[in-house]
Amino acid sequence: MRVHCTALWLPKEGNTADEYEDAVYPDETASDATVELFKCAVADGATETSFANLWAKLLVHGYTHEFDLQRMRQEWNDQVHGKDLPWYAEQKVVSGAFAALVGLTISEDGSWQSQAIGDSCLLQVRDGKILFSFPMILADDFNNSPFLLSTSDTKSGDELPEKKAGEWKNGDIFLLMTDAISHWTLKRQEDHLDAWQWIDRLTDKEAFCAFVELERRTLDTDGRPLLRNDDVTLLRVEMG
Repeated sequence: MRVHCTALWLPKEGNTADEYEDAVYPDETASDATVELFKCAVADGATETSFANLWAKLLVHGYTHEFDLQRMRQEWNDQVHGKDLPWYAEQKVVSGAFAALVGLTISEDGSWQSQAIGDSCLLQVRDGKILFSFPMILADDFNNSPFLLSTSDTKSGDELPEKKAGEWKNGDIFLLMTDAISHWTLKRQEDHLDAWQWIDRLTDKEAFCAFVELERRTLDTDGRPLLRNDDVTLLRVEMG
């Protein structure tokens, strides 16, 4: 099967690329592959936690290679505790890091499977129509305290709790997105039924940056930005 990927991301407005705390795999801006099995993932490190970007990177790499949560937790601890940190940073490390994760596995036999925790989402598009969103279904499903994967085994389970499976056809498009753009997409679809028409235009970094800037500055009727100022990640996977 042939797969084409486009990975697009931006940090929060006012932050540098080094402060970006999401992660995506594959992380090339654009890539093509002919494979029997394809895996990809997007993770969203929780900003208020310590070394969240490292944890997000470990999760997407782990999902796409070998998902051994205990090994990844140990690797995070080894890397973090090997750093020379000030006392206040060391105290924060004790609390660990947290991240949302959504992963997708596509098989040559026409099937796919997904696992997710938190509020990063997977959408499947066919013939210009959004077939579903997972694990969030409605814009109102988003809240300020999603269940996240932790670097501590005392604070989260050892398996991804939500799973979904389905079938794909040539021409199908899968979208893996972190929470800010996931919420924007579901809200836009509920209000105007045209979210895909907007997302379909985001084929390169220039278009993506222009879209994010516009939607961060456009306010809804309550005076809130249509797109929350957060790290934003979109992975587009096209089949065939």
